[in-house]
Amino acid sequence: MTMIYGVINIPTKKFTFARAGHNPLLKMGLNGDYQLLTPPGIGLGLDTGEIFEKQLAEVTIDLKAHEILVFYTDGITEARNVLQDEFGEERMLNTFFSAEERDIVKLRESFLVSLENFMAGAQPHDDITMVLIQCLS
Repeated sequence: MTMIYGVINIPTKKFTFARAGHNPLLKMGLNGDYQLLTPPGIGLGLDTGEIFEKQLAEVTIDLKAHEILVFYTDGITEARNVLQDEFGEERMLNTFFSAEERDIVKLRESFLVSLENFMAGAQPHDDITMVLIQCLS
């Protein structure tokens, strides 16, 4: 199993997180810049102790006004259409950055419509989960 665990400190606008083998965390800026944050970490259950703890890294990032954090499962990047083409990370990024909206509710809805259009009726083979968080000030 993979996961990201994090804590947002609202007064300091800092996000501290660890990644246990999960997809990168996408941090999007207002002007189109972005970072895929992939600190070290292996999936849960692959090791019961020393190796897991050695691999796991806790990272703290600053959150700036209007930045968006995107958490997503591999069911999004590995979603396939009827031709078995994968949606992929590059298409995911392009879909986010081609959107005209920066309101996270509309951005998420627009993204899901694009993903659904790409899949064109193909059934998902994995969960499709996404969480967006935006720093408002």
